[in-house]
Amino acid sequence: MVRAMSGRGHRLLCLCALVLLGACGGADRERPFVVDIFPPDGAETPYNVEEVVFTYNEPVSVLNVFDIQVVLASGALFPVTVEINDNDPTRVRVRPVSGEFPVGERVVARTNEGAVINDRQHHAREIFQTAFTIAGEASIPAGAPGMVAMLDAGNFALESSGTTPAGRDPVGVASTIRAQTQRVWAQLNNGGGGGGALAFYETSAPGPMTVVPLSSTGNLVATVPTITVTHQGRFLYVAYRDEGSGKVRVARVDTRRVLEDFSMELDSVPAGPAAMPLGIGVTLFEDRVVVASADGAGGILSLISASTLTEIDLDPVTPGVQGLPLVSGGGPLAVTTDRVLVGPAANGGLDRVNLTTNAVDSVPAATLGTTSGMVVSRTTEFAAQSLNGFANVNSALVFRYREATDFLNGTVFGVSDDVGGASTGATDALSLTWYVTSERFALLLATPGGPIMTRWLHTPPFETVQEDLDDATAGIQAVDLSAILPGANVVGRTYGAYGD
Repeated sequence: MVRAMSGRGHRLLCLCALVLLGACGGADRERPFVVDIFPPDGAETPYNVEEVVFTYNEPVSVLNVFDIQVVLASGALFPVTVEINDNDPTRVRVRPVSGEFPVGERVVARTNEGAVINDRQHHAREIFQTAFTIAGEASIPAGAPGMVAMLDAGNFALESSGTTPAGRDPVGVASTIRAQTQRVWAQLNNGGGGGGALAFYETSAPGPMTVVPLSSTGNLVATVPTITVTHQGRFLYVAYRDEGSGKVRVARVDTRRVLEDFSMELDSVPAGPAAMPLGIGVTLFEDRVVVASADGAGGILSLISASTLTEIDLDPVTPGVQGLPLVSGGGPLAVTTDRVLVGPAANGGLDRVNLTTNAVDSVPAATLGTTSGMVVSRTTEFAAQSLNGFANVNSALVFRYREATDFLNGTVFGVSDDVGGASTGATDALSLTWYVTSERFALLLATPGGPIMTRWLHTPPFETVQEDLDDATAGIQAVDLSAILPGANVVGRTYGAYGD
């Protein structure tokens, strides 16, 4: 018999009627059985499912790992790992080897008969399973003077908002979901004289944001978004200039405990008035943190080991900890499997860093403007670069493809800034962000009348189009945000997993 669990706390009862039949049999009464499965059967979520958890009525051990399976809609087995923690022996945790379950496909996880055994050497006799789908889109965090908000990913309607401490302005935003708690984070432009430069609110209780104290020797300052989160949402990394030391400081925050658990100053970036972080990212396997900083010269790319929490010396021959010299001065960045794409804050060109060889290739600006954002697709085969101060709205975006020229050569794309059937006269591409489960990204534009949002769809390998956000009006239309988020100047991404 197959049992599917539709929610938490649904205890599976013995099929025999204990009163009428007396008992189910001594051996059956002593067999382990599942009392809860996460995710519940039929769940649909826009977030990655970090793990499937089968909770038994008593401590168990794995008897046959091949009897614990994840099956896709095609009937194919999906590679997973199985773990029982010594500190929590009633739970069998099933995790994808790749780190993510497939998007848009029904996934069935099950434990077959004989999968586990209890301390009395009795094995389970039933099949327990759950089916779930990762679909839909996670909401988008956005920031404006004195506030941060979550916007619907489809129509960009306001879902929740929080006010920043002392009205300080957010320069970067992110959202995380851990243990089914969603938090919205704001990297503030300063720490109020110290380390109070990071704040959050929970979407279940919007309102005034709470400061997360960070280590510092003086006021923490940021001018552009330098905030990122590991793909599973466990840790948030954020970088500032520490006015006390004149150095670039990177902090790590545990997103579940809402607590800084590590902070360091980058030795590879010389202290001085020019030292300022300009971009930050995490590698796909979460083993390294990448920081691009201004240093008064060509810029520095620094690498931090996420396992040892130490800076990686990229030139052991030279005394001290060395970073990788950039060509164009540093700026917003995006990380693929083996490349770092740095869009210089000084122009619309590109520095491409090979993480295997540490080689840096640089190309000049493809169009007028300065880089305001850089994102890569979920497949990491496509990159989009947004530009401030572009010559006109037809040069607000640069698309770069791995297959064509390994991201170096860019294709300039025009943007429709129409709202209500007329151009809004957009002047800057302020920020852009990639969606969680699809090949879409959103681009925030500044116009004389206020901020507007556009959305784009990338179809591999080379097709990228702007989507119409107003079916009732002819032409490709954007969405006006001026009424719900006046002065909006930055958007971010939601990270994390729909987890137990």
